[in-house]
Amino acid sequence: MNGLYKEDGERYFAASNTKDGFVSYFDKVFADNDCDRVFILKGGPGVGKSTFMKRLGKQANELGLSSEYFHCSSDPSSLDGIIIKEKRVAVIDGTSPHAVEPKIAGAREIIIDLGRSWDNEKLFERKNEISALSQKKSRHYNDCYNFLYSKSVMDELVYNLIFPHILFDKLDRSASRLSKSLLKCTQKKENHLSKTRLTCAFSSLGKIRFSTFEDSADFCVFVKEPFSSSRLPSLFLRAVYEYMKNMGAYTYVSYNPEKKDEINALYYPDIGVSVSFYDEKLVSECDRNSKKCRIINCARFLDTKALSPLKPLRKFYCRISENMEKQALECLKNAGEIHMELEKIYRQYTDYKTVEKISNDYFKMILR
Repeated sequence: MNGLYKEDGERYFAASNTKDGFVSYFDKVFADNDCDRVFILKGGPGVGKSTFMKRLGKQANELGLSSEYFHCSSDPSSLDGIIIKEKRVAVIDGTSPHAVEPKIAGAREIIIDLGRSWDNEKLFERKNEISALSQKKSRHYNDCYNFLYSKSVMDELVYNLIFPHILFDKLDRSASRLSKSLLKCTQKKENHLSKTRLTCAFSSLGKIRFSTFEDSADFCVFVKEPFSSSRLPSLFLRAVYEYMKNMGAYTYVSYNPEKKDEINALYYPDIGVSVSFYDEKLVSECDRNSKKCRIINCARFLDTKALSPLKPLRKFYCRISENMEKQALECLKNAGEIHMELEKIYRQYTDYKTVEKISNDYFKMILR
């Protein structure tokens, strides 16, 4: 994943493709407490919105400024947004499906219209072709969301099977002990602050996970599923989140890319700790870098003996769930290929000298 974008900076997502369709977290990610000004990029495929943000990030980096990069959940090689942290400035893609309009126009939000670089007459001549491709892309996205919904139904059936055999008291005690041990050397705070930063997404390039939380942490806790679709790691992370919240811990929260209410990763910058879903590669990286880590296997929160007779049915549901995920990712791949065709059309009729001039003028304003 690092090869997609090589500039230094934290990498996240700000939206998800979920069972409920496209879900945007823009209001939380680019909120007032992080951004005093927000520049909203307008313009269609291939006009240079992502390139604008990448160039801005590179210039900021050369000035010694730090940035957070928010990749597109459908096409992770592109950006949906960037925050220049020291400047408290964000630049975001304000086009569909995460359309953004100013709330305090001119004072906080400023629109940058890169569509001014288009030859609109030439694009009009290819209107029918563009429309047909756009509709085809939309159908692939709708199919993806239907497959993710079907996956969620299977996952719910798995959860209903295991629910009577979850040892909730044991899970809660474990989450409580972990939380107290993480904060034992720090003073309890009255106010809890949190940021939404998504680390995973279903995309045209597959299921992508950024390791920003783990890379930033000095100590990594990995929560392992006993089997596919159990939801136990999310339950454990939710319990940890609530305990740490009551202690006033400053928290970065990431949500499950397929189910918006479920937490899949936490990061506590004040104590340098991440708590996230188990990933074998990330555990290996911790070992290679001599970074402290701990693995919590959620199998300990199940009455496995009582669950044993249900194993064939559980495996059947899990197999269907995995197939639904595979089909959803295939639809996203197809949608991505069509989007590239649209970009090729728009690039032919975009004056990139105009785009460069617009970009340079705004870079001076943003980085001054």
